[in-house]
Amino acid sequence: MSEVGQPVLVARGVTLATRHGRVFEGIDASLPRGGLLSVHGPAGSGRTMLLLALCGRARVSSGELAVAGRTDGPGLRRRAALAPTGGAVALEPELTVGAHERERLLLGPAPRSLDDAAALVGLALDRSTHVADLPRVEAVLLAVALAALGEPDLVAADDVDHGLGADDLERVGAALRALADAGTALVTTSHDPLPYATATLAVGTDGLVRSSPVATGGGRHEKP
Repeated sequence: MSEVGQPVLVARGVTLATRHGRVFEGIDASLPRGGLLSVHGPAGSGRTMLLLALCGRARVSSGELAVAGRTDGPGLRRRAALAPTGGAVALEPELTVGAHERERLLLGPAPRSLDDAAALVGLALDRSTHVADLPRVEAVLLAVALAALGEPDLVAADDVDHGLGADDLERVGAALRALADAGTALVTTSHDPLPYATATLAVGTDGLVRSSPVATGGGRHEKP
């Protein structure tokens, strides 16, 4: 776990190149505990691969990346949780809330209960409900709550605005802000900047992120 006052996520010059070209390059970010970084841009812009890289699920071509002081792949993945909000990873629609909880508990220790995590993000649980029957906004919040069970240093959530109207997106932004205020750093992807984010990073329409602001915001944050 990162020390108080030290950044949870640090990226310096992070670049991902494939045989088809560069997906993103030169990413610099520093996100503290309590920070919420919104990576935003159109679909197909590389935002998902950037999210996967920042939480240790995709190997970068060059640059330096650390989560809670860990720079190795296994260490990054232990410190960062990927919420199954959609895009690269999604909840199984045919499973119930309770089944997802049981599957998560098979993966390892969960110092935070699902009830506590759900309360943090303002979600009322019914473990008998199938994910397919949940409104999209509640499925997103359930995915985030499941990711938060292990009290990771960083939670990453992809495509959080997919299928959501303005009111639901406001609810998601406020919920993630509440989780951040409880001591977690978060990175999300969406088409437009997420409400209540402390820092944003715009992905270019040509599919490249050529530069980024240093994300330093943390603590309580009011919606602009």
